[in-house]
Amino acid sequence: MERARLYLDVDGCINLFGASPWPTGRIDSGVATLVHDGFGQVIEAGGWAASSSPQYAINWAPELIAELNQLDVDLVWLTTWCHNAPDLIAPMVGLTLESRVLEPITGKVSFPSIFWKCQALSQDLVEFDGKHIWIDDEPTPDDWAASSSLSGAFRIQPDPNFGITPEHIKAIKTHLAS
Repeated sequence: MERARLYLDVDGCINLFGASPWPTGRIDSGVATLVHDGFGQVIEAGGWAASSSPQYAINWAPELIAELNQLDVDLVWLTTWCHNAPDLIAPMVGLTLESRVLEPITGKVSFPSIFWKCQALSQDLVEFDGKHIWIDDEPTPDDWAASSSLSGAFRIQPDPNFGITPEHIKAIKTHLAS
């Protein structure tokens, strides 16, 4: 059987919008300046000037990142951050898992993002028979999840204020061990 895959969103999952649910309550913060546009292209002086690239506050729980780094999974970024996730967010927060990025099938990020994420994830799972975990704070459309390969996903939908909690990590570990 193939190694389990963890499909991970950034905002509302590892980027917290509220208090940390982890024992120490510690939150580290940083500012992310986009290095890729919504099409996965590097932002250069010939395009957007680096000084005018959008900036976003990133707030994460170091305890969560330490737990994620210990999981025996292949990390697949499934986020509107696209290539900014492994190139910018992962080094900032200390996430060291080897990873790849799922991009929108259409080549363009659109909102609400859950629809292109469902399409990309379904396509990625066509020939995959291993365990897969999908963490995203956006709700999955019921009709999509029931009628596609997403129905077999171990799905976690964290409260975006708190992101992934210790209870979520415990459930993931239990699922991986089963």
